[in-house]
Amino acid sequence: MSSNSDKLPVNWIEKRDPATSRVYWVNVVTNATTWVRPEEPLPDDWHEVKTDDGRKYYFNVITRATTWKRPVATEEDAVELPLQPGWQEAYTKDGRRYYFHVRTKEVCAPCTRRAFGCCVFAAISW
Repeated sequence: MSSNSDKLPVNWIEKRDPATSRVYWVNVVTNATTWVRPEEPLPDDWHEVKTDDGRKYYFNVITRATTWKRPVATEEDAVELPLQPGWQEAYTKDGRRYYFHVRTKEVCAPCTRRAFGCCVFAAISW
């Protein structure tokens, strides 16, 4: 399994296939699986590009800065919009944040930016 320094994006967990012992990843919200380790999305304004010989680097379209190291979003980058009417924030016993709709009882996992308010993700079952 990965070390804490190799943090997975929100809602992704690492598992091991019992038949092959290969590592794979599962999105606990969408139930999507992949053999390729998921990465956090790039912060706004950053794009991944490649050199002529295929090496990846990152380019900021606003500042025109470049870097070999993949940029990561910071807390300052996050846009927290208010919850949509009827939605409330709650936490599981193990500290995971989720949202629920008071009237419909729908439950959803948090999105990293709540860019559209809650709730835009499929219902989850823990």
